Amino acid sequence: MGSVRGVRGGRTGRAAGLLAAAALVLAACVAPAPSSTPAAPARLTVFPGATGNIATPPWWNGDCDSVDDPGSHPLGATYRGVEVCG
Repeated sequence: MGSVRGVRGGRTGRAAGLLAAAALVLAACVAPAPSSTPAAPARLTVFPGATGNIATPPWWNGDCDSVDDPGSHPLGATYRGVEVCG
């Protein structure tokens, strides 16, 4: 602080330093002025969902895989060509 005191004097130099520090803090807290040109909206790419039938799994054996899971039975619906079982 000796250099500030030598240039401006004791209290005046400290007050100027505090004022400059306060101005920097306030400037950092203030939002920037809005741009005259609005920014282009971000583009969101949405891919279509899966469609069409899928192949029967190679391990599937019988209706509702009943050979490997004897308690399995059809529930009366299909999803993408695969029988829904329970």
